Parts: sequence; C-alpha cells; structure tokens
Amino acid sequence: MLGKNKRLFVTLLMIGTLFLHGCGGDNPKKAKQSAYTIQDLDPRIAEAQLAFGMELYQQLRGGKEKEPTVLSENDFISPVSISTVLAMTANGAQDDTLEAMKHTLRFEGMNMDEINRGHLVLLDLLMNSNEEIEISAANAVWMKQGLDFKQPFLTQASDSYHAKLESLDLTTSAALRKINSWVSEETGGNIKEMIQEPLEDNVIMLLLNALYFNGNWDQPFNKKLTRPGTFHSQPGLGADTDAASSEVQMMSRSGMMSYMKGEGFQAVRLPYKAANMAMLVFLPDEDRGLDGFLDELTVDNWNQWLDNFAPRSGQLTMPRFEASYEVDLRKQLEQLGMAPAFSFTEANFQDMITIPDNNVAISRVKHKAFIDVQEEGTVAAAATVVEAMAGSAPPEGPFEMHVNRPFFYAIHDQATSSLLFMGSVRKL
Repeated sequence: MLGKNKRLFVTLLMIGTLFLHGCGGDNPKKAKQSAYTIQDLDPRIAEAQLAFGMELYQQLRGGKEKEPTVLSENDFISPVSISTVLAMTANGAQDDTLEAMKHTLRFEGMNMDEINRGHLVLLDLLMNSNEEIEISAANAVWMKQGLDFKQPFLTQASDSYHAKLESLDLTTSAALRKINSWVSEETGGNIKEMIQEPLEDNVIMLLLNALYFNGNWDQPFNKKLTRPGTFHSQPGLGADTDAASSEVQMMSRSGMMSYMKGEGFQAVRLPYKAANMAMLVFLPDEDRGLDGFLDELTVDNWNQWLDNFAPRSGQLTMPRFEASYEVDLRKQLEQLGMAPAFSFTEANFQDMITIPDNNVAISRVKHKAFIDVQEEGTVAAAATVVEAMAGSAPPEGPFEMHVNRPFFYAIHDQATSSLLFMGSVRKL
C-alpha cells in the first residue's frame, strides 16, 4: 500500500534492434496485408517524428559544444520508437504536462485522437506492408499490482498501440525476469537485460517499446570481396587524444547505385529487398569531419538531400560492424521542453491514475539500441535493381566512396517518410 506524499514514478523504456542481413540464414517472415493504405496516413506524424528525431539527436551530441559522455563513440537511436512510447504515455497527461509533451514531440496543433490514430496507421503500415522485411513494433504497459489505473488510458494503449497490459509486483525478481524475457523475445534475443535489477517500490508503471528490424540488402555485398582494411577513428574519444586506427572487415560492391555528392560530403542509398526502405550512408570529407557534417543536419537539409540522390556507377567500400548504445534521455527531453513531465510539483498524469496525497511523474526515459550490419542479401534482387537503374544513369564518371573514417547513417522509409533509425560511427 502506498503512503501519503510519496513520489511515484513512471518509467519509459525504448529498445531498437536493427539487422541488415538475414539472421542465421532465415528469411524475414512473410508480412500480413496492412489494414491501411498510405492515403490513410496523416503526414504530420512522420513530419513530427523527423523534426523530433533531429532535435533530439542534436541535443544528445550537445550541438557545437559536444558532451562526449553522451555521444562518445558510436550512437544509434530510433526516433520512431522514442516518439511512439512518449505518445502512448501522453494519453495519461493533462493540461500543461500534455502540452509540454506535444510540443517536445512536435505534435502541436494535433489532438490526442489524431496522434493516436496516426501512430496506429503508421505502425501498421511499417509492419505489414512488405513481405521482404520483418519489422516488429511491440509495446507493453507493466503496472504495479493493486493500483487502479484509468481505463480510458489503458484502452488507448491497447487499441491504438496494441500494447500488452499486465499487472505485476514490479519489485520482485520474477517480474524482472518476465519483463526482460518479453524484451528478449521482441528483439530476436539480442537485448536480454533491459533492466538489470528489480524496480524500486515507488515505480508504479513501466511503458516499453521494442522496435525490431530484420532485412536483407537488395543488392548484397559479395562476401568473397570482403577484405581487412583500416578505419581511422575520430580523435579525442575516451583516453585517446589522437585518431586511432584499427583493422576492420571492409565490405565492397561496385556497379550502379543511388548516389549524391553534397557540399563537404558524399552519400549513397542502399535499398533493402523492399525498395522503399534503405540505409543512407553519409561520409563527410576528411577536412570537414563528422561533427562538421552533423552541424548541418537539419530537417530542411535532410529533405533536400533526399531529393538529390541519383543513379550513378561507382565503387563502395564500408565496414562490417555491430554496435550497441544505451542512454537515459531525461536531460535531453527536458531541454526540448518536456521538463514538466519529470517534475513532481508540475507533472499532471491524472488521466493515467489518481492517487490521493501523491503525485506521479516520469522518472527516466531509457533507450537501448543494437545494430548489426553484414553482407548478406540475394543475388536475384540485385540483378533486378541494376537492370532497372542502368538505363537512367547520368553521364558523370564513376564515383569512389571509401568509408574508412567516421560516418553518419540512417534507415529511412520512402513510403511513409519515416526515419526509423539514425546514428554515427566514430570508432571501430
């Protein structure tokens, strides 16, 4: 039983898992037919997620005054995952707390019905519109046993976000195992311990989103062409004051690709078997560096860059890599305007639960992500892409793009304009 004047917490956890190859030789599961078409999607949802993701990423890197303890080596976040769990939580907020959350998520001018339906349609389209890629966006709400949470909030979580709802004694080891087991199952077994120890007694709710992506390259890298190569890491990371070099496995491919040369960088678009989804790799020029490029990473520039990719013949080498990243986003979300949701004197989550003589606030927003990039794909699909692009190739000479230094990458869905993942590799 809860005592009076006790500070009660809601904790949010987001997990992103990305595989750019088939796991263990298995093909992605055949997708179901989506209940919606792209015409059903409110474009404001993806636009807001893009703006929020860009602003959050800049907060994480500290802008021009870097915070190396936040983004020190390799970072990787999912704007879709973070936005989804925060939008689900916003259904429990009222008044200034709700407006602060909508402002931070860039959903101003939208009511919660529009926001909820927008997420419902977006997630359904992402998960069910293509049989060549496996995408799972799973949500869960774990509640402290014995508390009376408001049914409209739970109904929205279930209906609009398809969230699993369950009451547990959150302080027990059994609850810890059950929650971590759910996370492991929803991330293909790659994130096994999202929570390392039982939750404190004043945590009354845990909201989770697990976004899992498993896709094969449309035009694979030939494993026989993978060779050891040198990757020059960003100087000043950790104990290193000078740029360190390391030997990595460099994948290679040549032929027609979607390519662009921007001011101070070059980039390539690498589609998956579902051609509307692709990884975009941005390689800053040596004299500009990764941070110089990231200083120019804005929504307007991003949209302009997307329009500038064009078919061109060339040679690409890039490292095979995997990385994990974990961060508590509370500070960055407060800086973006969500501070009232974390304050016990300001937070208002009366649409989630009402407990006399107690107040509820968000305690932390933890994001954990894992990425694994390898060579695999299918030769047949590659032949189709090369044939389709060859006729429209511009007359420029072939490009060379050797990704042997820090770079930025993103996973983008052209159909919905969604930015699923974004991150940087600074050290290998």
